[in-house]
Amino acid sequence: MCAFYFIMATKKIGVSLDEKTYEAIKAEVATKDYRNISHFMERAAELLLEKRLKEKGQGPFEALAI
Repeated sequence: MCAFYFIMATKKIGVSLDEKTYEAIKAEVATKDYRNISHFMERAAELLLEKRLKEKGQGPFEALAI
């Protein structure tokens, strides 16, 4: 049996957070719904972008079209 996996390239960034936000994120990660803080932040960014694109009446592919 042969398995194929799609691996997306990732970009590393730095994020500054206030202590309260950081502790809240750590608490969410501790629930095991997220693998780590990076996974939480990535999902949060996806949700925010999705919401903003819907507000603009665009789908994700329309917004990225050149």
